[in-house]
Amino acid sequence: MPAHTRQVRRTRERLVTALAGLLVDVPYETITLSQIAVAAGVARPSIYRHFNDKNAILAEYFVDIFSEFEVNVRSHNGTAAALGEPDEWTYRALFRTLFAHADELRNFSRPETRALLLDGIWSYQSRLIEYATEAARDLNGASGGSGANSANGSGAADNTGGGRGSADTSRATLEEQSQPLLQQVATINYQSGGGAALVTEWVQQGMTIPPDDMAALLMGSQRAFRDQDVYLPDVLAGHFQHGG
Repeated sequence: MPAHTRQVRRTRERLVTALAGLLVDVPYETITLSQIAVAAGVARPSIYRHFNDKNAILAEYFVDIFSEFEVNVRSHNGTAAALGEPDEWTYRALFRTLFAHADELRNFSRPETRALLLDGIWSYQSRLIEYATEAARDLNGASGGSGANSANGSGAADNTGGGRGSADTSRATLEEQSQPLLQQVATINYQSGGGAALVTEWVQQGMTIPPDDMAALLMGSQRAFRDQDVYLPDVLAGHFQHGG
């Protein structure tokens, strides 16, 4: 890695770390870029070479937390798989990682900062939805490939009924294939939204409930979807197990 690139990365890390340190004692809305610069040991104007404003540094802070979560999941994949609980470990890792930053995150337990907390959580939650949606597409591709040509028992189009009938059949087949995907994506969003809401409420309530208890609570709510084609805990566990 070039020296300049390393320097840029170190400066960005110092700015994010400085903000995290300030969050422990200073309300976020009163933190200034000058305070962040002093805590990071950099000149205030140099901040703008890396971030547009304070909220951009905060966004990077949340990115770092969720990157740490993914590292924690993967570091225990072998043990969790051996115990037969990779899906449960994924949620334990999530709440344990967040709890490790409780002193900072409690800054967002106030109404003034709720929107910022939601932004941070949903920016990552959208990535989890993408993982699960891709799994749903793969599932439908695998199950729908043979079904598309099953009407006449072969891969050839059946033109017996004429062009109009063939077009209607094709359109109906596409609709039949798209409906399961739409339902699965809707279910994914519902499961994911419930998880994000639970995390948000936990932080808003001061993170007083132990992280493993929160993981069990989330798993309990997710189990209602276990019979769905796309079950979010299993999808996420599989995604992290395979280094996705």
